[in-house]
Amino acid sequence: MIDGIETPTWDATSLPDDDNVNAYAFSIALAGEWFVSKGAMIAYYGNVEFSGVSQYASRASWVAARFSSPLYASEWVVAAGHGKVIVADRGYDVNSYDLDEGNLTIKQTNLLGFQTSLELKQSIVPGFVTLIGTGKFLASSNGPVIFVEPPFRADPDALLGWADCPSPSPHYDH
Repeated sequence: MIDGIETPTWDATSLPDDDNVNAYAFSIALAGEWFVSKGAMIAYYGNVEFSGVSQYASRASWVAARFSSPLYASEWVVAAGHGKVIVADRGYDVNSYDLDEGNLTIKQTNLLGFQTSLELKQSIVPGFVTLIGTGKFLASSNGPVIFVEPPFRADPDALLGWADCPSPSPHYDH
């Protein structure tokens, strides 16, 4: 118990598969490979290895086909194997999203992980990356995510990302 609230004790068998442990952590049921942001992994169970993206020299073409964001390549690792990988981010809310034959541009610091079926491309907007294809990705936010239809105006610091459009157009009110 913490402050009178009963908290569950987790182990490899009781952790959820590809679901939130709580609002701040997500449990990936790893059966293969995922790209995970450095520092996002807080625990893991099972036979899991972590390698830097650049360390996959023997599979360079595989990484190059899935990951063409050289500016941020050092910020990612490949989690490979079988087990559970728990990710979190600075006490922020963590959620999973499914991308279905689409593209989504997201703030690089809020993207925690993504399946290798998705491609990561460098965005023309500084500080953002673009996911293309079909697969699951994990993102963090400092509060609930609100989805809106364009056109709209948002504080650039509050903008997490956008889908299926080339880029936002800036507008400054003084």
